[in-house]
Amino acid sequence: MRSSRAWPIATTSSIRLNLVNFGRKSTFMLQWDPERMTMQQAILTSVTCPNCHRPFNARLEQIFDVSQDPQAKARLLNGRFNLATCPHCGFRGALSTPIVYHDPEKELLLVYMPMELNLREADRQRLIGDLTNRILNALPPERRKSYLLQPKQFISLQSLMEAVLQAEGITPEMLAEEKARLDLAQQLLQADEASFTALVREHQDKLDSAFFELLMVSAAAAQAEGRANAAAQLYALRERLLPLTAFGQQIAAQQAAIEKLEKAAQEAGGLTQEMLLEHLIAAQDDDAVLQALVTVGRPAITYNFYLLLAGRIDQAKSAGQLEEAQRLEALRERILQITEALDQRSRAAFQEAANTLRQILSSPDPRQAVREHLAELDDVFMTVLSANLEAAEALGRTDLVRRLEEIGDMVLQEIQSIAPPEVQLVNALLAAPDDAAAKRILAERRAQVTPRFQEFVAGLVQGLRQDGQEEAAGRLERVVMHAG
Repeated sequence: MRSSRAWPIATTSSIRLNLVNFGRKSTFMLQWDPERMTMQQAILTSVTCPNCHRPFNARLEQIFDVSQDPQAKARLLNGRFNLATCPHCGFRGALSTPIVYHDPEKELLLVYMPMELNLREADRQRLIGDLTNRILNALPPERRKSYLLQPKQFISLQSLMEAVLQAEGITPEMLAEEKARLDLAQQLLQADEASFTALVREHQDKLDSAFFELLMVSAAAAQAEGRANAAAQLYALRERLLPLTAFGQQIAAQQAAIEKLEKAAQEAGGLTQEMLLEHLIAAQDDDAVLQALVTVGRPAITYNFYLLLAGRIDQAKSAGQLEEAQRLEALRERILQITEALDQRSRAAFQEAANTLRQILSSPDPRQAVREHLAELDDVFMTVLSANLEAAEALGRTDLVRRLEEIGDMVLQEIQSIAPPEVQLVNALLAAPDDAAAKRILAERRAQVTPRFQEFVAGLVQGLRQDGQEEAAGRLERVVMHAG
């Protein structure tokens, strides 16, 4: 969710702009040399803060060329670009500047020219020409097509984004559905207890996987824009809705099935293929649960697993249990479909994580890059980061080791900053050097030790023990569960 706040930015030469910003007039003079902007990188430009009126340098990106930067489309649609924070007063906003978007595969050349720049027509056309010429000049002659001579112009960034989405097959109806989800989320955030319950009951069919995905993406975007409170509210809304919705109940059923499998594996000293097969057979009639179990048990689903399942099918046929054999054959086919989809997503996720890590490493401001990509920094990213860290250590690249470690620390800090209060408190307790320090932290934050927090910790202690993290579980139990 992109902030509506904007800091208008100067463009070619020194154009004096008389602009309205947050309800007050501000005159900005910015110096920008077009030759400094390349197809591959943004530039630093001087901007005057409309809050404290002091100048500082901000990173400016005006060209989004998919042919030069495969991540340009995602960055544009996520809205995580041209955001700046004044180093003097902390004021934060978006830089309002002309933007050009180029996708040669779809023959798109789109130009956004903010109305608030209030340019004369001659200056406007010159700016458009400068931006589109940079796209044109970067292409070999054989790839210069007629669409490049007629860029489509937009006066709002939202309309340009919608044009990009429509070229991807996202219809106006789909965009309207997305807006309806955003509106519903806003209503839920603002509702009192009675209204909240009524809204959940009325819109139960709309509180689906797409809605919960929107909450997560919006929360990550809010964090990337420095709105930690908004991010925390969205995460809290998600947790509040889960037990009240059909989707949340489905998640609970999946989690229960996973916990049952994990418990059986723990009691048996490890997960066996026979054990996994039994649980998959039991879950065959609930596809969501089946998918969850296949996901968890994917490492055990090997050639030998399929031999085991084939043996079960043969046994059923030999016993004349043709209906059971058909059920097992259908199960085998579904497992194959799920694992194939999982493997494809896994390959794509690791490639995407590697690309994200490269972007953060090459960024002049790694912390800001981490914030911009926060929604993508998941377990896969951390796995890729760890693998690269190990490789750098093996090669003796101490400089790269240091940078990767710093990025890892930044990721953890940013994730921690948007975690719900109870999670932040638990992490602080686990990070304490000893029980005495943990108890001091607990005493300082006594107001947070509510019955709900105690219940949360009890579940966490159980989960830590199941994962074999007895030391962490023991500390939490000693410090929190027995707090007077």
